[in-house]
Amino acid sequence: PYVFSISTKNVKPIKTLDKKLNEMQIKYGCLMLKINFPGWNKFVNDYIKDKDLYDNTAHEFGREYEPHITILYGFHDNVNVEKIKEIVQSLKNEITATTDKISIFSTKQYDVIKFDLKSPILVKLNTIMKKNFDFTSNFPNYNPHMTIGYVKPGLGKKYIKNLNKIITLTSGTFIYSYPDGEGEEFSIKKMNYL
Repeated sequence: PYVFSISTKNVKPIKTLDKKLNEMQIKYGCLMLKINFPGWNKFVNDYIKDKDLYDNTAHEFGREYEPHITILYGFHDNVNVEKIKEIVQSLKNEITATTDKISIFSTKQYDVIKFDLKSPILVKLNTIMKKNFDFTSNFPNYNPHMTIGYVKPGLGKKYIKNLNKIITLTSGTFIYSYPDGEGEEFSIKKMNYL
């Protein structure tokens, strides 16, 4: 979803408009790490029961069929995407994250089922993006995770699970999603010394 509070360094919300109207009109850019997870669609279909799914009238929620890890959501329109690419492409190795737990976080609208991830490099990359680019976020702390899906409020608890083994996810492919919904994919530049 692309609805967050208005907060920019150069622009203040118009006071005569309702705050919710302002929130609904603002969309931001997002940097994500694309994850190749064999069997992902089958996993999310089997894991989340149809009757538990949250689905708004626009069908924007439900099961997550494009596995990814958000590095930072909330980039402003003035962000230089080429600069983001330079930072990301300067990485020497693919990013690795591990998980051994499925957890949730709850909002008034839905519970989000997710893999909790451990990855110092993702935390560092999030910090670098926050220090170098204008962004807006309602979340002061970055907790890497990979969303599995959205269920009706209060139903997420039954999906919490400790995994029998650690899952390791590795990727060097990123997606920058523009505020209009268009995306651009790019990868780290691997050095080839042959």
